Amino acid sequence: MMTMMGAGLSSFAQQQISSSSASVVGGRSLPLSSSSKLVQRRRRRQERSLSIFFSFCLRNVPSPSSSSKCESRLLGILKQKVRTAAIAAAVFVANPTCNQLGGEDIETMETTPTTTAAAAATGDDSRRRGKTVAVIGAGPSGLVTAKCMLEVGLSPTIFDKAPELGGVWNPRVNPFWSSMRTNVSRYACCFSDFLWDSKAATYPTQHEMNDYLHAYAHKFLQPMHFSLSSEVTSVARSGGSDSDNGKWVVQWRSSSSSSSSLEEPKAIEGSPPAAALLSSSQEQMFDFVVFATGFFSIPHIPSIPGLDGFLGEVMHSSNYRSPERFRGKRVVVVGGAASSAEVAADIAVFASEVINTVSRPFWVVPRYIALNPDSDATPFFPLDLVFFRRSTRKSQSEDIFRSEEEVQKANEYFMKLCGDQGILNLEHDTDPPIVAISDTYMELVRSNHITVRRSKVQEVQGRTLILEDHTTIADVDCIIFCTGFLCSMPYLSSELLDSISFDPANQFMPFLLHRSTFHPSLPTSAFVGMYRAPFFGVIELQARWAAAIFSGVLPPVPESVQQEGIAIEKRIRIQTPKPQFPHWDYVGLADGFAADLNVLPSKEWCQKHDIVIPAHYHTGDVAANKAVEILEKACEEFLNGKMVPYSVFRSLAGSWILHRCIENRMDSSQSGTVEGTATFSATDVSHQYLYSEIGELSMQRGHHFRVHRKYVYVYDKDTEQINVFFENEGTRGSFFHSLHFLSPKCSEKGELNEVSGGWKAEGEHLCSEDLYNVLYRFCFRGNQIEKMEISYHVKGPKKDYTSTATYSR
Repeated sequence: MMTMMGAGLSSFAQQQISSSSASVVGGRSLPLSSSSKLVQRRRRRQERSLSIFFSFCLRNVPSPSSSSKCESRLLGILKQKVRTAAIAAAVFVANPTCNQLGGEDIETMETTPTTTAAAAATGDDSRRRGKTVAVIGAGPSGLVTAKCMLEVGLSPTIFDKAPELGGVWNPRVNPFWSSMRTNVSRYACCFSDFLWDSKAATYPTQHEMNDYLHAYAHKFLQPMHFSLSSEVTSVARSGGSDSDNGKWVVQWRSSSSSSSSLEEPKAIEGSPPAAALLSSSQEQMFDFVVFATGFFSIPHIPSIPGLDGFLGEVMHSSNYRSPERFRGKRVVVVGGAASSAEVAADIAVFASEVINTVSRPFWVVPRYIALNPDSDATPFFPLDLVFFRRSTRKSQSEDIFRSEEEVQKANEYFMKLCGDQGILNLEHDTDPPIVAISDTYMELVRSNHITVRRSKVQEVQGRTLILEDHTTIADVDCIIFCTGFLCSMPYLSSELLDSISFDPANQFMPFLLHRSTFHPSLPTSAFVGMYRAPFFGVIELQARWAAAIFSGVLPPVPESVQQEGIAIEKRIRIQTPKPQFPHWDYVGLADGFAADLNVLPSKEWCQKHDIVIPAHYHTGDVAANKAVEILEKACEEFLNGKMVPYSVFRSLAGSWILHRCIENRMDSSQSGTVEGTATFSATDVSHQYLYSEIGELSMQRGHHFRVHRKYVYVYDKDTEQINVFFENEGTRGSFFHSLHFLSPKCSEKGELNEVSGGWKAEGEHLCSEDLYNVLYRFCFRGNQIEKMEISYHVKGPKKDYTSTATYSR
């Protein structure tokens, strides 16, 4: 009887949800003007019937105190069914056209933390029922915001002027260069309850990011939640600036291609779609508004005298697509941060010369960095899995203002991690560390493919750039400005912009908000992902925080607390010297939001799970728990040497001092030594070096010869293996051998000299009757190889010798 009753509850909820399909035709919602009255009448009837039904069921579930253990378990199941049906009802009441919730989706929602529908369904519905939210922006911030609003029973509409969702990650709307990848690994560059495809790259491409966001939208949202190809022209308080009703009027213009489609992205290449014709303005009133357009609004090119008369090509990094068009040209890349390092490195092997002008020193780190910079056999981890750790923190609260001593320690760490990077490292002991992420930039600087100039461009004359240090760069074909973006919110009035202290020229912090989310003068609005360098984990927590407050699950932040938070933001804005990011402490920032939401894991749990990922703040969710398991497995792989071959290959680039000792064991041959240089030079083929050595061979009996040799080293990213080929006219010839890496604790087939420890690798090659056994040893210092050794043991009918070469910088 009880089991049947529980099944009946879920069945009833499903019937009620299905009945909403009357307002949907062919999977598309009817226009608001033709369906709103029908929706309102149906909502009122269903609210009354659901309220009476669930109240009756919950009041009449008997107490298990006198029941048997079996009966207690059945009673527990019944209560679970009642709560599950209530959750479905809460979502349905606010979204009566939503008819896609299946049983599994509803059951999963029950495990969601207190800021989701599970908590909202048990509270007071009065302030949440039928409330609407305008979400400006269909990128990651907008998508997760809409999903969080739905979970608490609010009704979101996402506006975006682009014809497709995805924001900056949509390659048809904002195409990046083909080699561009995220700066954070997929373990952290994700939402807490939505896993990446197992085949996705550790650092996803723009296409992979776009696919991920489309899949996320398909799972959690519906077409009716989108108003794409809709350019928002005004967001204003209902009733004017003096109104206190808290509502907002959103005005927008829809293009002729306006759509709410969630179709899978099509394989379209080329430039973004041409602008479509705009229709007349439309408007709608909303209870709440969330600004989620991100920071990348207007490409910024600084004002430089004479730039308008430059005789070459000028572009911003946002318009850079591929390096081939710069073949044979002299290119100046302006800027000293992430995009400048990546663009300069991408072009370097194609252009005749790349010159990067930088105004201040910065550190360059690859995407996989040394876990233990002091070990010569360190494992290599994705950089976020090293930096985002609680065990390295001095306190749980966000670290905002660093002392001179703390700045010095931070730079000492980067010096240990990155090594001496020459002109880029000057004065690093006093300036807050600026970090650029590139796998090849420093290697290309070392091999003279990129020239760094520590000075700003002061003036342009024809094709000549005059720098502040009074030097010049002549015969320039192209200038690429990697100088960031300006934030723009043209849909807000000057009065509203003034209320948040908006400064359109400020790239660091263009407006002041409490915790980058709320402002007391705009109590029914929130900002999500609207701060410099947002992370997925933080924007999701911001969205959950806003949803919890809008729905009444959490009380609004007191005005006095918000004013204190804004005062801190003002101090961050005006501090000198400025850090790279206003909120650079990701772990402290995320933990702070999680504490406000009451979803911060326990101290014991945090000690067991040191590396912080978004799933840590959603521990009741099945997908989030799976994400934690996947991370733990990945960490084991990295500890056992995964990505060491890649880190070795990356570090080979540049010039080396070579010393080779040849020991012959046959009377017919002499022993000897070689002194010279060796160079690993990047080619225009990705992940390929041309190895070239030149030296002098001194034989045992006093003879001297000039010697040289060439090979081609290739990194195969599919097999994560380094392969060596004989050189043939500057290109890859026949196969020589592969490097098979061993654990530092593994024994080797022969003895290596001079160098101890390090990562070891083996290879072999049969050349006619001669067998070559090759032993490698790579000793790291931080991210770079400090010293390496290659030993050939050759045995055949007429050969028996060992050739051991040591390489140092």
